[in-house]
Order: sequence, then C-alpha cells, then structure tokens
Amino acid sequence: MSENKRRGVRLKTHAKIIIRGREVTGYLRDLSREGCQLSLTRPLELRREEALTVAVLPDPETAILPFSFFVQVLWTRADPVFFNLGGPISPFPGKEHQDSLRRLYAYYQ
Repeated sequence: MSENKRRGVRLKTHAKIIIRGREVTGYLRDLSREGCQLSLTRPLELRREEALTVAVLPDPETAILPFSFFVQVLWTRADPVFFNLGGPISPFPGKEHQDSLRRLYAYYQ
C-alpha cells in the first residue's frame, strides 16, 4: 500500500504521538491541511482507509498540549528505523480538539 498524491505543501513536524488502542508510539513527521505522515516505532497490520486514533503527547518545550485526531490510512512504508504511514486527518469532535489542531498547524508554519 504505497501512494503519494499530495496536493499541498506539508510542514515538517516532530510532535510525539501514540496510536490509541494499539499503544504504539512515534512521531508526527509531516502535516498539511490534507493529511500527515506518521513514523511509528514498530510495524502495524493495517488496512487501506482504516481509521486510527492519534494522540499528540504534550511537549512543554514547544507548548504543545495533548489532543487527539483521526488519520485515515492511505499508504504504509517501512524503512530501516520506522514504520511510516500517511493519510488525511480530521479532528476529534469538540472545539478544544479543533483549536489544538489549528495551533499545531500554526506552530509548524
């Protein structure tokens, strides 16, 4: 499952994340209004278009507060260090999650 059909520029990020329900940690590597790339510390068995719950972990150094969003898996790719995946994102319901995602976009612009 490997596709790259980006339409917009992605911002380089390094926010720490965890995949909820799978308890796999990793990093939010790229971020755009259309989607993101996640680099995970171990491989996952995933289906194309599967929805994952991603929790952004707090980072006092960058003032990132904890919040969650969904990512729909469109592609996966392994490299020697990380298991990478990407796809469109959507915020959790609620103003606090939407505001947190907007702050993350703003921080990495």
